[in-house]
Amino acid sequence: MLNLLIGAVIKGLLQGEQKYVVRGATLKCSLGTDPGVLNLPNSHGVYIKKKPVMTVADCTPDNIGCFGFCQAKMGGVLDHIAGWSRTGSSSIAVQTNPLLKGLLEFGADQLNAITASQAVCTPSLCGKWSGGKEDLLINNEQALLSKSTLTCSMGGTITIEHVGQD
Repeated sequence: MLNLLIGAVIKGLLQGEQKYVVRGATLKCSLGTDPGVLNLPNSHGVYIKKKPVMTVADCTPDNIGCFGFCQAKMGGVLDHIAGWSRTGSSSIAVQTNPLLKGLLEFGADQLNAITASQAVCTPSLCGKWSGGKEDLLINNEQALLSKSTLTCSMGGTITIEHVGQD
């Protein structure tokens, strides 16, 4: 029995403290430009500090909104045109090609504005959150923990920045 207790303590120390995630938690997508907020339209009936606890199944558009602009969608129009960016404006390819030089000097902001309007983040989530609390089920789903992650089909990884308890 003592060995089990010591093992549990060591496991907890090595993994670091994980907190439960509640409504209002702050999220981050590795490909988004802005933070997001985790929402829960209807509570599961379990609360911490008067806030509903989230589960690994809380991964729908009702729960997770926009992260600003999606860098996977944006990609930088100019980068795709010639394989260069503004910082590479002194490159030989730009200096010797008047079209590319003109595009860089006069059209970058306009092209990026057009791209940005088409690059608004609309998360396309792949499955449930990973890394939930296996031994705490709420409505038959694992409770969501601060270490949990979620994948977007655009290639982004969504993480929990602040659990929302404060």
